[in-house]
Amino acid sequence: MKMRTAIEEINQSQTGKKLSNEEVQRRAFSRRLKKIFTAIGFNYLPSELKEVEIGDRKVELDFILLYENLVVIGEETTISTRSNHHHESILNHIRTKNESFEQIEKDKTKFITWLKDEFPAFLEAVNHYGAQRMHFYYLYCTRERTGIDDNRKHESFPLIKFVEPETLNYFQRMSDCLQNTEMYDFLNFLGVTDSELGKVQNTTTSHKIENSIITPDDGTGLPDGVRVVSFMMSAEDLLKTAYVLRKDDWNNASWYYQRLIKPTRIKSIRKYISSTKSTFINNIIVALPQTVRFTDENNDPVDIFSCDKFTDLSVEIPFSMNSICVIDGQHRIFAHYHGKDKYEKTIAELRTSRHLLVTGLVFPEGMSEKKQLQIQSKIFLDINQNTEKVPKDVILQIKRTADPLSDTSIATQVLEEMNKKSPFKDLFQFSGLRDEKKRIRTSSIISYGLRKLVSKDAEGTSLYSLWRERDDEDKKGLNMDNLDCYVSFCAKHLSLYFRSVFAKFKTQWNDEKSQIRSVASINGFLIAFDMLLSEVGLPTLQSGFQFYTKLFSCLQIDFSVRNFPYRSSQYHRFAKEIVRQVHESSVFSEIVKPIKQ
Repeated sequence: MKMRTAIEEINQSQTGKKLSNEEVQRRAFSRRLKKIFTAIGFNYLPSELKEVEIGDRKVELDFILLYENLVVIGEETTISTRSNHHHESILNHIRTKNESFEQIEKDKTKFITWLKDEFPAFLEAVNHYGAQRMHFYYLYCTRERTGIDDNRKHESFPLIKFVEPETLNYFQRMSDCLQNTEMYDFLNFLGVTDSELGKVQNTTTSHKIENSIITPDDGTGLPDGVRVVSFMMSAEDLLKTAYVLRKDDWNNASWYYQRLIKPTRIKSIRKYISSTKSTFINNIIVALPQTVRFTDENNDPVDIFSCDKFTDLSVEIPFSMNSICVIDGQHRIFAHYHGKDKYEKTIAELRTSRHLLVTGLVFPEGMSEKKQLQIQSKIFLDINQNTEKVPKDVILQIKRTADPLSDTSIATQVLEEMNKKSPFKDLFQFSGLRDEKKRIRTSSIISYGLRKLVSKDAEGTSLYSLWRERDDEDKKGLNMDNLDCYVSFCAKHLSLYFRSVFAKFKTQWNDEKSQIRSVASINGFLIAFDMLLSEVGLPTLQSGFQFYTKLFSCLQIDFSVRNFPYRSSQYHRFAKEIVRQVHESSVFSEIVKPIKQ
């Protein structure tokens, strides 16, 4: 007899009635959220179908998460955002939930009373910490992208932390890898501080390491006076204080460069730790917080930037969540996570007894965050480039951080800006997470289609030369102060250019089987843009769409899989075909002459 699938199993309710597809999806999403948050370490309180009267309304809460004295109120939605109508629906839904959350904030006493009556686990937490010590946070979890700009989220709904699909994918992967130890990362996402977590602390906690070696400036060769300190630190302490600048994490920060943790590598290292019961002799590289303090044998403070020889000092590091930035060695640290596997019993004994060799960077006071990240990313690249193969997109991200004014870095930033605009909004792949697989790969577009086009060293008529003329940057040239301006200039004009491509080939563009959004096609159009630039010039943003629409009115291209002949090595061949058809068009000379004038 044929076994039923998991979907078929849940398609039947207890009453025997067939569930709607929407209800099946909603239940599946609810189960996924519960699995992720319980893996992270939250106590999941089943609040669905329970109503509480707060203020002038009755509020139904999808789920409640409890961790020590922290309460997370969660809303989940599977509303589609594929049309303007759906977009407005989800905005209305968010507004309604935000109003409910505001009512909870206004009357926490009444809400806490309700929670104590409904959930024994919450009553136990209140008895332990006290009602005044309970802190509340609010999540809005979506199965599909909301399409709402981050700035608008922060301005219109400041109470809410949004868990969009990419963020949820990230926490799912990290909780699968690290289980309860992922809690520190999630608390960072929520914005929880050490002073809010647990019982009230009268003093600031710091971790004093009695013996550390300070390396003098001429002993490292690091730039800009960065100093190096070496010491030993337990895996347990590192787990509680470390954070990693992962490029695919919840921050969506374009300057982050580290890779996601690999589950297979974590398991392999965990097996090694359990079997050998030994520490690692190769050092962990970290960036220490600015508040780190050094003292001599008399407990007098020492300025390590004045040390001109190897010096033995004590180091005091603030013992707080997410205070030590891991540059290299995240797998060796996090393999010690608090887990439930067969290795946990052994590793639990080793977390505090086994110490890891740590090399910490101390940056001079006043050094900018971007400068610190450039130095960190270069060190990471130097360590990893010649060992495990680093993915192309990661290398591009690292190079962008290390040298923001390079051609590759500029191209990466331009493509990220284009990804925010029509017609490429959210179509480019900048992440290795699951729902990104169907998107447009970016490394070849950056390297072969866009890099030369936005280069500040390009010869002849170029986007850079036209930007300098129009933005009066002739004397300044390109620097960190005007980089964003140049990136925006390039992204706006290229997005305008591709909007006309979209308008001409709208049916093919919306067909997932079409090749119009393939890397070969996009690179062909980018190279054609470059080839035509010296002939047709660059229209204004106001007239550009009409100009390019007329220019491409002659194009006759079949983008079907069967009939589109251009592949990854044929970008220039396709570009030449575009330019040939444009040149042979009867409107070419008619529209080029005015724009050139």
